[in-house]
Amino acid sequence: MSQSSRRDGSEEDQVHDLPFPASVITRFALFLTSGIPPNNVKTTLPLLAPEDIQALSSNYSTWAPAPFSQLPGAPLIRIASHISGLHDLVRFALTKNDMGRSEKAMKSRIWEGIAPISEARWRAKGLDDRANIGEAIGYLKLVVDVFKHFSQPNIQGQMREINNTVCAELDTFQDALKAVRQSKGEEAPTFNVMRLWQEYIKLQFGLMTVQARSWLFIRLKSLYTSWKNVMLEKFQGGRILSDTHGTVLIDHQAIAVLNQLLDLYQDAEYYLRIRSEGYFLPQGVHAAFANAGNQAPEVTNRIYEDIERARRRDYEFSLKQVLDQRVAQRRTSMPVPDFLESMSMVVDREFVQKGLQQEIENPLIPQVEPWVYDLQNKVGMQRFGFVAYRISYKESDEDWATFITKFESGLNSGWEGVLGADTIKGKAYLQWIDGKKEGLPEGDFAAVQNHFKSFSKSDMLLPGLDKTVCLALDAICISSFANTRAGDRKGDYRGFVTAIDCNSSDNGRRPLPRGYEGHVKIIDQLIWTDLYAQIAARHAQNLIDFWGLAARHPWAVYIGPTVGVRRKKWREMRDVLETMLKGWKDGGRNIPVR
Repeated sequence: MSQSSRRDGSEEDQVHDLPFPASVITRFALFLTSGIPPNNVKTTLPLLAPEDIQALSSNYSTWAPAPFSQLPGAPLIRIASHISGLHDLVRFALTKNDMGRSEKAMKSRIWEGIAPISEARWRAKGLDDRANIGEAIGYLKLVVDVFKHFSQPNIQGQMREINNTVCAELDTFQDALKAVRQSKGEEAPTFNVMRLWQEYIKLQFGLMTVQARSWLFIRLKSLYTSWKNVMLEKFQGGRILSDTHGTVLIDHQAIAVLNQLLDLYQDAEYYLRIRSEGYFLPQGVHAAFANAGNQAPEVTNRIYEDIERARRRDYEFSLKQVLDQRVAQRRTSMPVPDFLESMSMVVDREFVQKGLQQEIENPLIPQVEPWVYDLQNKVGMQRFGFVAYRISYKESDEDWATFITKFESGLNSGWEGVLGADTIKGKAYLQWIDGKKEGLPEGDFAAVQNHFKSFSKSDMLLPGLDKTVCLALDAICISSFANTRAGDRKGDYRGFVTAIDCNSSDNGRRPLPRGYEGHVKIIDQLIWTDLYAQIAARHAQNLIDFWGLAARHPWAVYIGPTVGVRRKKWREMRDVLETMLKGWKDGGRNIPVR
C-alpha cells in the first residue's frame, strides 16, 4: 500500500498540478481569431485579424519597433510560460500544489465542462442504489473538494498572479501593435486583446461553475428525494396499537445520510464558484487589492484569505440565524418527543436551505459539453474516432462477430445522458486493422505502436481519426467481454480494450513514470466520453494520467476517477488474493479457513 494512502482508502498517491491547465493558451489563441468560447456563446467583442495573430506568435524583434523589439521571445510564448509556471519554477516548486490522482482527474473534467460522472457510468455503478450511498456521496464530495482546492489562498494566489501577469503581457502586446500602426500612419487597433483575455477567463469560469453546480444539484436532489422517502416510509411503517396509539420507526441511517446531503448542499452553495478578487477586471481590481501594488504573494494571499474568512463567516451566520428561528418556532408551536428531534431537525434544515438556495428545487440547466459542441460545429467533419487493431487471432469468424456485437453495445452505452450526443454519435468511428494481415505478432502492443506511427502518417488513415492514440484488442481484452450480454451494466468490471500511447516514446523528451509501458486498459463505456473527449479532442489529460488511475483497479483498468470507499474495497480484494496466493505457495498451510 502506498505510504500516502490511509487504511480507509480515502487518499491516493499525490501528483503535482498546475493552477491553470497548459491547454488554456491554445484555447485562448483560438478564441482570439474565431470567438469560439469555452461556454458555447460567441463573444461580441472585436477579434484579432490574421496578421495580428501572426504577430502574437512571432518574436517581438521581427515585427515590433523599439523599445518593444528588445523584449525576448514571442508574446504567445511569453504568455504560455506564465501559465505553465516556467517563469518562476523555483517558487512554484516550493508551493504545495499536490492533489490526489482522482481529484486531479476530476479537476480536469470540471475545467473542460465535462460531467464529473456521466449518466451512463452513474447507472452502471448503481450509485442510486441504497447500498452504494457511500460511494455516491464520495463522488459528490470529490467535486466539492476540487472547488475547495481552487479556493485555497496559495492556489487562488497563483491563479490571480497568472491572470494578472497575462493581462500585463497582453497590454504590452497591444501597445506594440499600436506603435506599429502609428509608424504606418494607421489607426490604433479596434480590438482590446487584454479585454478578450478577461472575457475568455470569465466565460471559462462561468462554464465550470454552471456545469458543476448543475450536475451536483441534480444528483443531490435525486438522492435526497430517495432517502427522504426511505425515512418517511420507515417512520410510517410502525404498528397501530389502537385508535389513539401506535408505534413509529426511526431510520437512523437515512437521517445520517440526509444530514450528509444537506451538508453537501451547504458546501456546494458556498464553494462551487471560482473567486476573482484581485484579478485585473474591466471594471478594475477589487477594492481590497487596490493598494496591494507589487506586494509579495504572501501579502496578497492574506488579503484574499481575510475576504474569504469574512464571507464564510457571514454565510454560516445567516444560515444558522434562519435555522435557529425556525427550530425555536417549531419547538414552541409543535413540540415533539426527544426521540423525534433528529428527524425534525432534518426537516427544519431542508426547508431553511430550500428557502435560501433556489437551486435545490431548480438546479441550473447543464450546457452541451464543449467537446461535443466542437464536434457539432466542425465544418465538413465526417467522422471522429480511433484506429483499432485486432491482435488476437484464435477466434473463429463467428466468435469475432459475437465479440463485436458486445463491444459495440458497450461503446454505445457510454453516450447515455450526454447532451447533444444524438447529433454526433453517428459519426463516431473505429477503423479496424487486422494485425495478422499486417504481420503483427499476436498480443504485441509494441508492434502495434510502431505500426500505427507509420500508418497515422499515411493516406490510409481515414480523415478525422486521432493520430496520437490507437486501440488494440488482444486475447485478454476479448475474453473480458466473454460473460457480458448486450445491455449489461457491470459497473467497474466491464469489458475493456487497450489504448496505446503513440506520443510516449518521443525520443525521450519527457520522462515516463516507472512501470508505464505506453498503454493502458480502459472500459468500453469510456472510449468516447473519456479517451476521445479528454485526450483526443481537448488534450486535457494523457494516457499516463489514465494509467495512474488504472493502477488502483484490481484488473489495472481505467474506469475514471474513484473515491475512497471503492478503493478500500479493491485493496481488501487484493489483500485476500495475496493471502490466498501465499497460502498456495506454502502448500496450503496458511490459507485461512472460514
